[in-house]
Amino acid sequence: MKESRTVSGEIYVGVDLMKLICALLIVFMHTYNHDWGVVGEWIHTTLTPIGVPFFFIVSGFLYGKGLKKTMASKEYFSHYIKRIIYMYVFWTMVTLPVAWMNLEIAHADYSVGLKLLYIVRCFFLTGSIGIYWYLLALIYNSVLIYYAVKWRKESLLYMLALVFFVVGVLYDGGLLKGTAVGNVIHVSVGSERNFLNVGLFYMSIGFLFAQKRFTFPAMVTPVILALLLVAATWYNSVSPFRVMQAPLAVLLFMIAMQHAYKYLLPYSLAMRKWSTAIYLGHFPLILWFDYYLVRGTILDFSLVLIVSLVLFYMLSSICPQRLLKVIYG
Repeated sequence: MKESRTVSGEIYVGVDLMKLICALLIVFMHTYNHDWGVVGEWIHTTLTPIGVPFFFIVSGFLYGKGLKKTMASKEYFSHYIKRIIYMYVFWTMVTLPVAWMNLEIAHADYSVGLKLLYIVRCFFLTGSIGIYWYLLALIYNSVLIYYAVKWRKESLLYMLALVFFVVGVLYDGGLLKGTAVGNVIHVSVGSERNFLNVGLFYMSIGFLFAQKRFTFPAMVTPVILALLLVAATWYNSVSPFRVMQAPLAVLLFMIAMQHAYKYLLPYSLAMRKWSTAIYLGHFPLILWFDYYLVRGTILDFSLVLIVSLVLFYMLSSICPQRLLKVIYG
């Protein structure tokens, strides 16, 4: 996760708070197994899908602010993308052994060459080694956005983002199953959750926010949020499509950008670090200790959070700053 701070040093406290909340929701999604009752089902169905789209919007916003401030300089772009690549490579290597072990179990009939090809495909196209597709999406999308700005093709960027999102929604809803387009998506990028179909759309929204400021009165925020949550609850119960993620994630971002969080300013840096540590650190725990986690209990949820944070502070105390940036950005 990128810092909630532009190159000019401006801090977005609300963004840091919402990022932490979304990181908790993502951990809940990965440790949840229908054992939390009706409330757990509602959180899992309605709230957890907002987490990653929100992160994409925030990344697109901060990246867009950086490009705008530096006049889309090559130096800023290079620094940004290198940092994401280092993080992606590090965490992929951490989870690669268990990914290979799972591949051996699931596809014992594959030859060694085919297994290696599968791993290469996962690394470059799906980001599914350790479930770090979010970082892979940031890499590809930052390139697309940078050149869209450099070549003054922002309108084309938005159009492509919308087209890819619609294709992803259709794929997710099963309407492309068995079609040539559906087969290409399945074989190449693996799912609708990838750098084009989801990542580009939400990062482009964040990039748009970076260019133009959209606000609404803070007093109507709770009302709008309540209405959309009710709508999302109903919609997710009757439709396989995930299009309600878009307005909910956008609304969450707009709420985060309100100026009602200044009392949390002393905790902004801590929340920023915790959200990053939790998001990046919990994947290896889920993969490595899957056989030991009951999955679905409060204990599992708590254990993953605690170990992720303990790991972060342990590494912070023993690793040089340069290595720490490679790990956590």
